[in-house]
Amino acid sequence: MRKIVIGDIHGCFLTLKKLLEEKVKIKADDELYFVGDYVDRGPQSKHVIDYILDLKEKQPKVICLRGNHEQLMLDSVNGDAEFKHWMKNGGDETLGSFGAETINDLDEKYQLFFDTLDYYCEEDHYIIVHAGLNFMLQNPFEDFYSMMWIRKFPVDEKWLNGRILVHGHTTKRKTLIKEDFENPECSVINIDSGCIYNHKQGLGNLCAFDMMNRKLFFQKKVDGPSGK
Repeated sequence: MRKIVIGDIHGCFLTLKKLLEEKVKIKADDELYFVGDYVDRGPQSKHVIDYILDLKEKQPKVICLRGNHEQLMLDSVNGDAEFKHWMKNGGDETLGSFGAETINDLDEKYQLFFDTLDYYCEEDHYIIVHAGLNFMLQNPFEDFYSMMWIRKFPVDEKWLNGRILVHGHTTKRKTLIKEDFENPECSVINIDSGCIYNHKQGLGNLCAFDMMNRKLFFQKKVDGPSGK
């Protein structure tokens, strides 16, 4: 049994499938943890969600966290400005993949999936979250906004108390992810290798992290053109 964390997918279904089935080679007893940003920008957001829902039926444990793009989607029903903001960040690709005009058109199972996404997960000596933590607070888990949106945050090693923070959200070149990973003193591992941005040097990979065996997996993007 392994515990695998998967980075930001952004509608890249074929890349996700290839990563898990050919690189990670998931087994029936593997536990899976997704850091969020399943939707937007890529061509097949619906396929990504269908694939994850299928995994939830097959695997013993599948934890799905809330990314800022899922929050943009949920907020899009609050008004015209919120809807336009989501559209500018790839929401049109998502609605297109579902054949919908708004998220209210989605099947109930999809709405339930997005509505019930967790903000963070604690597993063994790891903390998993989408974007990071606001260590300025006595209890960083109280700041839901930062868990979805924060970037370039200072780390409170004392608060972590030997635990390792795993997150996505801020794209990082594959070489730099490996450098951090190979540093035994590094307490933060960013696994967002910018899957959707295959046109940018050093990016264009979907990353997974085996927490139990401390191993990284990378899959080069194989889906169609990038969106916004």
